[in-house]
Amino acid sequence: GRRLLSGLSDQQQFVAHAGGRGRRRAHAIDRHRRRGLGGRAVGAGAAIAQSIAEQRRGAYSLKVTPAVGVASGAYFGTVTLTAGQPYTFSVDIKGNPGLTYRIYFASAAGAQVGNQVVHKGTGHWERIAVSYVEVATLARRLYVVEDIAGVVPYYLDGWQAENKLYDTTYCDGDMTGFVIGSTDYTWTGVAH
Repeated sequence: GRRLLSGLSDQQQFVAHAGGRGRRRAHAIDRHRRRGLGGRAVGAGAAIAQSIAEQRRGAYSLKVTPAVGVASGAYFGTVTLTAGQPYTFSVDIKGNPGLTYRIYFASAAGAQVGNQVVHKGTGHWERIAVSYVEVATLARRLYVVEDIAGVVPYYLDGWQAENKLYDTTYCDGDMTGFVIGSTDYTWTGVAH
């Protein structure tokens, strides 16, 4: 079996991020009880919201409306990572054609740690992933940001962090395995 770090798909916490300007507030979201990803408009004009317009997994996705004039997006956080261990963060993104997006691990204060993955939007759902080997046992955030400032929304779904150096097939607490009597997934999030 495999071990997910936390119930990223059940108890999700997203914060709009707008290039370090403005205030930031966390908004906890219970995806399955509230049936979707909600959010609040925070910081310098960036906004996140539950959306039925586009979805990849389940009934809703996270709609990100970037702020004007700054790189902006959303983050999940925090998750506590263990020193010396490999981790991979993966997410589904429906980015706008030709616009550039970055995903990366960050400190609890928002500073990027490790490498980033740069992705050019196509207008279709795609899964992207970034890996990181933790250097100290610390709380980290998982970021997705749009580099080219604009106000055209994009969509995110299926946030997943794993204790592996590579990404695997998405899973969440509503999924069952294919082998009878086998524990295919280990869930450390809130039961639902």
